[in-house]
Amino acid sequence: MNNPTNNDTFEKRDDKRTAIIFLSIAATLFVACISFMVWTIVRIRNVDSNYIKTVGKVVDIKHSGSASTGYSGGSWFLIISYSFEGQEYSFMDREGFKWYDDAQKYLNKNVEILVDPQRPDRAEMPQSSGWISTFCACLFVFFCFMYSVGMLIYLYRKRNSFIKRLFLIWGAEVVLGVAILLLFWLGVPNSGFGEIFSRMSGSIGVVVGCGLVLLATLVDGIITLKLHPYKSKHHVYHLSYTKRRRK
Repeated sequence: MNNPTNNDTFEKRDDKRTAIIFLSIAATLFVACISFMVWTIVRIRNVDSNYIKTVGKVVDIKHSGSASTGYSGGSWFLIISYSFEGQEYSFMDREGFKWYDDAQKYLNKNVEILVDPQRPDRAEMPQSSGWISTFCACLFVFFCFMYSVGMLIYLYRKRNSFIKRLFLIWGAEVVLGVAILLLFWLGVPNSGFGEIFSRMSGSIGVVVGCGLVLLATLVDGIITLKLHPYKSKHHVYHLSYTKRRRK
């Protein structure tokens, strides 16, 4: 006959092992997120800090690719002309556009550019993080999921409560999300906080991730509130039943 105490001990060990696995994966995802984020922040911050802002004009559009129609395949790059200290220069934007119509919107218009004062022939448009910040946002969302599952399993056999979950799970994830947004802001030192949403596309993903965490917090709170009266009544019934048995 199985000993209930031994079974409970084995279940606790299994839960602990499962929680460690989920939390280890979560830690790996978070480290990867921070690593990619720091790399792109350093790259963008270096240009924003050392280059001088000025204005250039889009004078042409160049196509790079194999499509003959020019509307699909390859990319469209802006040719930007500018003057610096009395000299005329031009350069081709490195990011480009997938569709011609998107690039054509900038033709013959002034755009903000950054010029290297040590080498005025080197210039570029304010950089965006491209896919890297989006990838970081995906890592953050997966981190939140794995961390939440791991912590819920870990707290299951502890003296679990909504307050504990609020601080150790939901609150911690939101604080980390806000910290990531502030780190993104470090990458654009000469711009306002709102610009991270245009230059760091992953910022929107981080906000969405924090929103999902807040939604989970709300659902957790509602479920706890609904179950609390039942648990209280059950606890009172259990105590009264125990007292009658003792008598």
